[in-house]
Amino acid sequence: MQTPSHSGVAIRISQPTGLWGVVLFASITLGIAALFMPLIYVVALLVGLVIIALVFWQPAVGGGIYICLVYSRLLEYLPQLQDYRILMLLSGLLGASLFVHNLLSGDRWWFGGVQLKILFIALAVCASIPLSIWKSNSVNASIDFLKIITSVLLIANSIKSERQLLWFTRLLVLSFMWLSWTVVWNYFAGNVGYEGGGEVIRAHGAGSTLGDSNEVMSYVLMLAPLALLGVRFEPVILLKVVYGLSIPASLAALVFSGSRGGFLGFLWLLFIFLIRSKHKVVYVIVGCLVFVTVWFSAPSTWRDRMLSIKDYKQDESAVIRTQLWQAARGMVKHNPVTGIGVGNFSEFAQNYGAGVGMVAHNTYYLFAGELGLLGLTAYVLYLLHIWRTGKRWAVSAEQNIVRQWLGEGLWLGYLVFLVPSYFVALSYYTHTYVPAAVLAAGERFYRAKRELTGDIHRVRTY
Repeated sequence: MQTPSHSGVAIRISQPTGLWGVVLFASITLGIAALFMPLIYVVALLVGLVIIALVFWQPAVGGGIYICLVYSRLLEYLPQLQDYRILMLLSGLLGASLFVHNLLSGDRWWFGGVQLKILFIALAVCASIPLSIWKSNSVNASIDFLKIITSVLLIANSIKSERQLLWFTRLLVLSFMWLSWTVVWNYFAGNVGYEGGGEVIRAHGAGSTLGDSNEVMSYVLMLAPLALLGVRFEPVILLKVVYGLSIPASLAALVFSGSRGGFLGFLWLLFIFLIRSKHKVVYVIVGCLVFVTVWFSAPSTWRDRMLSIKDYKQDESAVIRTQLWQAARGMVKHNPVTGIGVGNFSEFAQNYGAGVGMVAHNTYYLFAGELGLLGLTAYVLYLLHIWRTGKRWAVSAEQNIVRQWLGEGLWLGYLVFLVPSYFVALSYYTHTYVPAAVLAAGERFYRAKRELTGDIHRVRTY
């Protein structure tokens, strides 16, 4: 088994000669601040200084913190920090750190591969503004999305070595575990919603951004292949065990969420792994055991809700969705190229025949309605690139555990994501692009490694 190695693009900055002077100055500043400020602000200041030091020491630390905050939503539980826009500050800090590191090391920025596809989506968002029905609303929505894209691209450029790539892969698996356990925790803590006259209990997700059970299960399923493959590829045996123990929690989250889109995504996941399995008979037996266990251990109200999928025409939620999808088709007819403008779907859905003013409840229809065929095409190219790159890594990287684990896990994850994202609008969520940022970092890293190897080979040949 190959041990992850560092590439020639890894950065090491020598220790500054005035380091202890900076530490002494910061200590005196914190001591004075403690005399005049509440303790919580002094602690926050101390944590902020430590994070600044860590991010400038190693930009990947900033990228990792950003991903942790995105998936955990911990800032939502600290109202004192809400006004400080911590994620924006962290992105700015990460950008400054990368600029300094690249300046000192001579390392180059690279925006090819999946990063280029993400930029195409951003371009489609901006292109929707000139012909937008409500331009000021589209401008505000596009600014918010461009902030997300900027952070994602910074994360992709912050990872400088294969060892860091391994840790970010583990971080995505940890995010899968966190999302699963938050649904389980919210179920037992009573943080739930009720449907069907109070008979169906649906646990919420992690924080307000992923509070909807359909949203959280979409991302649980996206990251599930990484966790499943981690049992095979993870070099640390203890972590293999941890990943394996997280699978039952994700199945419990599937039941507690009450998400029908999540259930269809789960069936799609089982089918994909069956098709790819080399031991299909064994897999069919195991897959059937898993399905039977989930089905018959779940409450009868949950089974009734899942069976209601076949009678979707009588379901109020499904009727609303079909109306919204019809409205999206009307928006495409109104402006096939750039749609009605980013951020405008819920504002004008009723103008195009929907009974309510809501988002499309479908990632693809939301892209088509707001960004037109240009936006939908950009998103499809984004998915195709992830599938092609990840599948190529899975096939050709047999001697590289990090590359194979990340490539196979993400191309399968985004393939599974197709189904649950069909029933919920996730077009502009950070979580839709963060795993791809890690894949983009791998593209950047292995590209630089190939160039370095090629340069060495040419020197030897000469």
